[in-house]
Amino acid sequence: MPMLREGLVVGSIWVGRGEVGSFPDKLVKLLQTFADQAVIAIENVRLFNETKAALEQQTATAEILRVISESPSDLQPVFHAIVKTALRLFHVSQAGLALREGNSFRVMSKAVPGQPIAGPFPDLIVLDTDANFPSRVILNKEVLHLADWDVIDLPPFEQGVRDQEGFRASLVLPIQRGSECIGAFAIMRNTPGAFSDKEVALMHAFVHQAEIAIENVRLSRETQEALEQQTAMAEILKVISESPTDLQPVFDTITKRAMALCGARIGVLTRVDGELLHLVAYHGASEESAVALRAAFPTKLEHKTRISARAVLDRAPVNVPDVFADSNYTTIDAARLGGYRSLLAVPMLRENQVLGTINVARAEQGLFPENLVKLLQTFADQAVIAIENVRLFNETKEALEQQTATAEVLKVISSSVADTAPVFEKILDSCLRLFTTDQAGVFLIRDDVVYLEASRGTGFGKSSRYLAMF
Repeated sequence: MPMLREGLVVGSIWVGRGEVGSFPDKLVKLLQTFADQAVIAIENVRLFNETKAALEQQTATAEILRVISESPSDLQPVFHAIVKTALRLFHVSQAGLALREGNSFRVMSKAVPGQPIAGPFPDLIVLDTDANFPSRVILNKEVLHLADWDVIDLPPFEQGVRDQEGFRASLVLPIQRGSECIGAFAIMRNTPGAFSDKEVALMHAFVHQAEIAIENVRLSRETQEALEQQTAMAEILKVISESPTDLQPVFDTITKRAMALCGARIGVLTRVDGELLHLVAYHGASEESAVALRAAFPTKLEHKTRISARAVLDRAPVNVPDVFADSNYTTIDAARLGGYRSLLAVPMLRENQVLGTINVARAEQGLFPENLVKLLQTFADQAVIAIENVRLFNETKEALEQQTATAEVLKVISSSVADTAPVFEKILDSCLRLFTTDQAGVFLIRDDVVYLEASRGTGFGKSSRYLAMF
């Protein structure tokens, strides 16, 4: 029986018995259930590990942001925090950050395992693409990813570094301000091999932090705004975690925080239901404007007289600088009573399906800036996450209620989120008992090779005989 995850085969469950004849449909369905449970266990472990890694990365990012906020006029603590964090998360042999100074560059911070963070260094290094890797990155404004130094021609500087430090692989990213490259951030390790896509992406995130610190070293106000946004996101995530079956508290919090961070007078959240758009949350409206707002919903989606409907139909943000100058906008009473002129609506998208919109309205005329459009899209993404969480929660609950026969397996899964072995053992024990068989096994596919991951009964000592069957 194949173990499927999103249409991909990740393994199989195999059972056999001495009698001739096909297994009845009910046992085939039961084995399919066990295969599904095995996939759940594998997915749990994957999600557990990804969540753990994500939390470590979020903690690292938060730490760097904390240093930025505490060093509004000093970049050095920020650089030290970045290289120190990179050294820890990537498990590399060295992490370094350099800044351009005219036709040269200076190493501002360097981290090595077991040694204090060092820098800035007094020596300037001349920019020369033939002399060293940082020069190539800074002058070419391109990422330099080298998986094995032993198979390439190294510049003189890197030849000395390899001989002295034993480096075999490196990843160097440019630090930019607009179209100008102002530095480079590098990690090196003593073992050959390419850095993973996730590691490259995380390196880009660290570079972005450095760029933020460099660009906004004196701009504490922007830092404060970023912290407020993070606080809002954390608050929303907290509400999501506390409301696994109730969307209303999440919608209310998102609407309130979106309105506050966008400097809006009114925040609104709508949901799509068939051909109608319903008002499900709003904040900031006076009683009179709330009455007018509620009277405008539900509305048919073919009516583009509603900004929300436009966002749904266009599947894109709708940014209106002045609703009173928009001939298609018909809810003028709500705008007049609410005291707003400009309006922004962002669709809540899940796999190209629009679930609803988040709207904010301001008293001032003019388009919402791009950074606020992106911020509102982030709120929309969080609303989609909340909706998806509730859907998955309800589906899981229904599945658990229907699958009473697998309660014992689910119990093991819940107590073994980081280890599939007990789950496989319980599944195989159940197979031996329920299928009246003396052999059962779990096979997993890794790198196009089938492995016998777990087994019960006799005859599995010569596993190659079974592997040849697949």
